[in-house]
Amino acid sequence: GANFQINVVDKLENETMLKSTSVHWHGIAQHHSNWADGTASVTQCPIASGDSFLYEFNVPDQAGTFWYHSHLSLQYCDGLRGAFIVYDPEDPHAYMYDVDNEDTIITLADWYHAPVETIPVPPTVDSTLINGLGRYPSGPASELAVINVQTGKRYRFRLIAMVCDPWYTFSIDAHNMTIIEVDGINSQPLLIDSMNIYAGQRYSFVLEANQPVGNYWIRAEPSVPNLSGFAGGINSAILRYHGAPNTEPTSQQNPSVMPLNEVNLHPLDNLPAPGLPFTGGVDYPLNLNMGFNGTPGEGGFFVINNATFNPPTVPVLLQILSGAKTAQELLPAGSVYGIPLNAVIELTIPPGTALDGPHPFHLHGSTFSVVRSAGSDVHNYKNPIRRDTVSIGTASTDNVTIRWETNTPGPWFLHCHIDFHLKAGMAIVFAEDVPQVAAANPVPDEESSLYIQLVATQVELERIKERTDPEIARTQKRLAHALLDISRLRRETVTLNALLDDAIAERASIIAAIGELGRPSTSCSVTQTISEQPAPSFDIDCLLTSSVAEEVIVDTRVTIQRLQSEVENQKTMFTEAIQELEELHAEKARLGADLIQSRARCAEANLLLQTAHNDYNTFKTNARQLDSRRIKDLRSLVFTLFVLWHLTRYMGTRLAVVMRAQTNVLSRWRIVSNQKVEARRDLLRVIDVNHDLRHQLQVQSTLRKEYKGAAKKWHSEYHKSIKARDLATNKFRAYHQHANTRYSSTTTRLLTGLLILWRMCLVLTPQLTEARAASRALEDTVAEIAKKAAVKEEIVVKQPPLLPTSDESYDDMYRSSTVALAATLLSLRKNQREKSKYVEADRTQLRARVARIQEKIRAIEAVDSAYRRVLFQQTKSHIEDDGFTWSK
Repeated sequence: GANFQINVVDKLENETMLKSTSVHWHGIAQHHSNWADGTASVTQCPIASGDSFLYEFNVPDQAGTFWYHSHLSLQYCDGLRGAFIVYDPEDPHAYMYDVDNEDTIITLADWYHAPVETIPVPPTVDSTLINGLGRYPSGPASELAVINVQTGKRYRFRLIAMVCDPWYTFSIDAHNMTIIEVDGINSQPLLIDSMNIYAGQRYSFVLEANQPVGNYWIRAEPSVPNLSGFAGGINSAILRYHGAPNTEPTSQQNPSVMPLNEVNLHPLDNLPAPGLPFTGGVDYPLNLNMGFNGTPGEGGFFVINNATFNPPTVPVLLQILSGAKTAQELLPAGSVYGIPLNAVIELTIPPGTALDGPHPFHLHGSTFSVVRSAGSDVHNYKNPIRRDTVSIGTASTDNVTIRWETNTPGPWFLHCHIDFHLKAGMAIVFAEDVPQVAAANPVPDEESSLYIQLVATQVELERIKERTDPEIARTQKRLAHALLDISRLRRETVTLNALLDDAIAERASIIAAIGELGRPSTSCSVTQTISEQPAPSFDIDCLLTSSVAEEVIVDTRVTIQRLQSEVENQKTMFTEAIQELEELHAEKARLGADLIQSRARCAEANLLLQTAHNDYNTFKTNARQLDSRRIKDLRSLVFTLFVLWHLTRYMGTRLAVVMRAQTNVLSRWRIVSNQKVEARRDLLRVIDVNHDLRHQLQVQSTLRKEYKGAAKKWHSEYHKSIKARDLATNKFRAYHQHANTRYSSTTTRLLTGLLILWRMCLVLTPQLTEARAASRALEDTVAEIAKKAAVKEEIVVKQPPLLPTSDESYDDMYRSSTVALAATLLSLRKNQREKSKYVEADRTQLRARVARIQEKIRAIEAVDSAYRRVLFQQTKSHIEDDGFTWSK
């Protein structure tokens, strides 16, 4: 949720490199700040040397590993690049590592030992830099980057490929890595031992320092043949355990058994790809056909759908802000694609005939789901990894497919992140929701607004020039043709005049010859009187000669008339050509006037731009003078303006906070309402459970009463049988005593005993029958009660024997029956006490839960009441601040 204000001051002065610049924040979405994306020729003009540009943008919902770099020509290959880390205080992977700081950032870069604008194509990488340090073949043993760790700790390393051309194979000897983040997106943990990383890509991995204390090689082998291997410490850095000696490692590289495969990466939130789960199940499918026009190894241009991206003189964003309504009106022609808002885009990018692959394509403004990866023919619509830079592979069967949803109006760059390929035209622009770009990306200050107006004027002048230049060229071409026609007519007129002069001379000679023929001569017999001057008379020969001369004269006259007619025609054509020439001159004058007006407008715009720059320079000069002179009044004014500006921003921030608080209150109120509903449902469920428990207690109480009644009845019958037994025993003893006193002989005693037994049997038989009947009834009652009571737990009732056996006496039977009945009653009372204890515990728990629910409901109602009061007070204060009166 942080707000970034980064002022980039251009102090570049080296003539061997570009002195203008721009800075792109790679991976930051730039919602509502497309103008701060830092892409020269797309969202901004380059920052001139000596000037500055303030990038201001918010990062509300992004955290992870990003980086920044120049986005002008090949400039970042000369070193204008760096890491840009946004830490997450609520990182879901925080439990997996102990250390994550500036010391755990690893950057990979390629280094060219000359300014990249001066090296030939194709470029040759001279060395690999890891955290800015490295060696090159046959070079000195310079210092290498060292990353320190302690045994037993877990480290989150952030790996960034800030390279211009090659891709790297990265590994650390004797250690595995667990991927947890891909291009700023949290991913499901994936264990690997090596990875291929392409230009612009980033990974976060967890490394556990669980190896013996020592030094281990960190390896990053590039894809270029002149830098392969690790001899002499090239392409390497050092992982050093605490306590290890300050020497270079001797560890060996083992073959990779768990390399990174992009298809195994999945986002932590496990979301599906947007759109429908089949090819073309989107709102806007687009296929990019790659190609190359040129000679491999000597240079050329890349084409995408038969168009090469040529950076326009006016950035695409400024073209839109100056009035362009559709993508067809935007330059460069053929490289701008209009896409709608809130639509799902599917882009397929086969490698085609593009050379020097694989090409890592980077999309500005959004992350995308990689539905199909390079080297795979499987489409994953369920949970594909999301990222912003993807390799399109090199195989003819590769067809990398990505999807994303449009939600950020503005022009967004899609290009190969090999910077040499970007310069050769391997890029396109997605113009997302062109009519809403200005509203969705407000310009931050008045100076930028003035600059955009000036640029809009410049764009309009460029358009006028584009319209008038072809007309002027056509007019000049027509004028040149007209001048050629006039020259030809003049040459023909001179020729005709010469022919006419020749014809006139010939006519004069003929007339002279005829005159000579008409004089008298000796050869003819003529009679003529000169004084009378009659018509001359000729003889036959002279008449013949005269007729021939007349024919010659007639022919000559016809020729002269024909020549005169051609001369007239030439004069007519010459007049028409002169008229057309005058018209062309008039049209040229009109176009010249338009051009003069256009140049005047351009001069006015340049004057306005110069005035603005002068005003800005004057403002800076005055500010410097103000700071140097420290004029009290002006300083107070500036301070007051500064305070007012901060107060305005503070009030705006507070208003935003209030609005967010209102939104939070409403959302909390909804949550509280839902919690109240859930609490009421829980209360109803508790009440239902309480009713069920009360019903079960009532049933248990009824069963206990029934069992007590049956036990009392059994005791009554049992006591009756005991009394009958005692009565019979007393009678038996009386008869026995009587027999002992009366009959002394054995036979008499035996007979007397048999008689007594017979009489006792007569007396006890009905009582025993009744006891058996009572015992069976009691047994049936106890069985029925035990069956009812054994619904949830088993009650074991020990039955006493109903009648004594032949070896038992009535005393033993009484004792055993009493013990059995007591045990049964104790068991029933114990079960009842346990049941009562469980019921009471359930009741206590239910009462506590009901109390907690009621307390929660009271707290929710209190919070709801407080939120309502706060919302009421805020609404009331807003209404009163707006100048309205408040009434109940």
